[in-house]
Amino acid sequence: MVYIESQNIPEEKCLSEQPLIDPSCVISKSSFGSYTEIGKECSIESSTVGDFSYICDNCVVMCADIAKFSNIASNVRINPG
Repeated sequence: MVYIESQNIPEEKCLSEQPLIDPSCVISKSSFGSYTEIGKECSIESSTVGDFSYICDNCVVMCADIAKFSNIASNVRINPG
C-alpha cells in the first residue's frame, strides 16, 4: 500500500510590489506596476501593465498601455496594428 500526503498541489502565489511573471514568458522593453501577474506562455513587447492588473495564459501584447486594475483573459492578442 502507498500513502501519498499530497500530489500536484500548485504552489501558492503571493502578489507583491514586484511583478509575478511566469518563467515561460518572453518579455521585451516593457514596464510592470505593483501587484501585477503575467500567466504562462505570454509574450509582451514594448508595453506597460498598470498596478493591480493581470494577464492570463497564452497572451500576446504588443505596443500597448494596459491600465490599472485591468484583467486580460487567456489567449488574447493585443496589437495596435
